[in-house]
Amino acid sequence: MVEANHIVTNNERAAIGEKALDAVFDHCHKEEIGTSIYDLVADLLHLARENGIEPDYIIHMAQMHFDAEVEEEAGI
Repeated sequence: MVEANHIVTNNERAAIGEKALDAVFDHCHKEEIGTSIYDLVADLLHLARENGIEPDYIIHMAQMHFDAEVEEEAGI
């Protein structure tokens, strides 16, 4: 768990994502990581839809967050 005052780096975000993949797909192999990532994203989109959240909105917001995090770490 990350402390409240700690600014999470993009490398730490990637590590969090890797832990999520490992939890769901039981240690995917490097050659399968792309497939595992989009399978997990698709699963999360199904969860969103079941909870009344439009998947396109999730994708849009996730892209905005990703872009902002990359820009922030790059100092843009």
